[in-house]
Amino acid sequence: MRIVSWNIRAGAGQRVEPMAAQLGRWAPVERDEERTGPGSEIERLVADASAARSLLDWEPQVSLDDGLRATVGWIAENLDRYGVGAYTI
Repeated sequence: MRIVSWNIRAGAGQRVEPMAAQLGRWAPVERDEERTGPGSEIERLVADASAARSLLDWEPQVSLDDGLRATVGWIAENLDRYGVGAYTI
């Protein structure tokens, strides 16, 4: 059996910094320069939905903006599930 994992995102890829700015409309966003500044091993994260579209006939049901807002709301209601304040890798 082959297990496949997908990172699905509607539309074109988006850099993390503009997405963090979007999140900042509903929740405070802090940047950790030690983890994200010069020398960080991650330069760009991009999700691509083409595999899900072709193999699963999948199409997104919500916009990125609506999905981010819903995610922020869900996390706010479920903070007890997270190690808030703990540095976790």
